[in-house]
Amino acid sequence: MKKIGIVFAMEQEFLPVQSVLGEFVKKDGGVSDELPPALSELFTPSPAKPSGFPVWVYKNGSKIICAVVSGVGQIRAAAATQLLISKYGAECILNFGLCGGLTEGIRTFDTVLVDSVVQADFDISAGCNYVKGQHGGFGSPYIETDRRLLEKAIRLAEYPVALCASSDRFVDTREDRIALNKEFGAHICEMEAAGVILVASLNGIPALFVKTVSDSIGGGSAEFFAVADKAVHEYRDFLRKLIREI
Repeated sequence: MKKIGIVFAMEQEFLPVQSVLGEFVKKDGGVSDELPPALSELFTPSPAKPSGFPVWVYKNGSKIICAVVSGVGQIRAAAATQLLISKYGAECILNFGLCGGLTEGIRTFDTVLVDSVVQADFDISAGCNYVKGQHGGFGSPYIETDRRLLEKAIRLAEYPVALCASSDRFVDTREDRIALNKEFGAHICEMEAAGVILVASLNGIPALFVKTVSDSIGGGSAEFFAVADKAVHEYRDFLRKLIREI
């Protein structure tokens, strides 16, 4: 039986798509008052204190889907990814969520498939034989997503393939976005992908990233808060199709 782990940074990115994940089995961890309203009556009330990352488990045909809401940032995303692998036995990792555009050609509500991820704020180049963004043990700052999963995704939808710059900050201004594109050649930016792909790669687990643009090169945080709730619906049908094909 195939076990698929899916990392979402925020409940805002997860709740609108939960219905396509399959038959609900159980929920582990989290805080009871954060449950989706449609599912809340199915659970015994949990303690008021958090008990780890919230993980929803579904059965989808012959597959088990484990969806975790990590919270924002690389450390949380990395820890949640390791949880899916170590505790839930995930055989592949998907990361669906929102992102910012770094070029004029990447527009709000566009959905992209990620070819490679670079951690834009990681730098051990001083005194070491590395370039900015490069982690120890990796030959390049650009960590590729799984080629087989990416090819399947490309066949399912005519989404552009993008390079993702990931960092622990919200890149808000046009000037900073242009600089990020110039430095790394990246098309999108966000705050979790580097943590997810680093952990998946170190565990030998294939990973794929699907991102919808919630804020364009000139939009920044104002645009994000205005359109985020609508943007998450853009990848819902694709998630359903992808799960079926993996």
